[in-house]
Amino acid sequence: VLPAYQIEGALDDPPLVASMREAVKALQAKGADVTYVELPGRGHAAYPDQYPGALAWMANHARGPLPRKTFCRCHDLKYGRRAWTAITIFDDQVVPENPKKLSLKGKPPDSKEQLDRDKRQYMLARSALLDVELGGVNQVKAKAQHVREFAVYLDADRFDLSKPVKVVVNGRKAFEVMVESSVETLMRAFARDLDRRRLFVAEIHVK
Repeated sequence: VLPAYQIEGALDDPPLVASMREAVKALQAKGADVTYVELPGRGHAAYPDQYPGALAWMANHARGPLPRKTFCRCHDLKYGRRAWTAITIFDDQVVPENPKKLSLKGKPPDSKEQLDRDKRQYMLARSALLDVELGGVNQVKAKAQHVREFAVYLDADRFDLSKPVKVVVNGRKAFEVMVESSVETLMRAFARDLDRRRLFVAEIHVK
């Protein structure tokens, strides 16, 4: 599990704070390296006084630029990119992160806490999910929920473009063809990331 460092104001939106506390407990129970800093008397804001601690933590938790596995859950495409993958099109089930209307079915909740849990479950069920892992040579395995299309960016170190690239989505083969490298793709990727550790020579879009 990817280590995490979270700073949260205790006076932020109550459902958000409650879900954050639950997530931290669940991750820590599984042995994850999670540092949670909750600030009493503070709400939703930037916390410059907390940056030194966060940056010191990051210095000891450097992540490789191209992990074998990426995971994304989001309600907005601008948050859909992870390292060498990106969600490019949602299906019609995805709702905005802060919807104006919630269609909660069933009996009315017994308490505000139950209502908050119901809202979180509603949002979770209507989020886009993309879980991608690099398998063998030129093999990519993906699990997707409410994703109509996603992109995979290929680097020359981990992919052999003299052979077909195969993508399996939710247990079924979705893509297996030859992919050509492109200088335009390389330049576009570098202009976007400005990271010499992530030089993508080709990309594929999987529907």
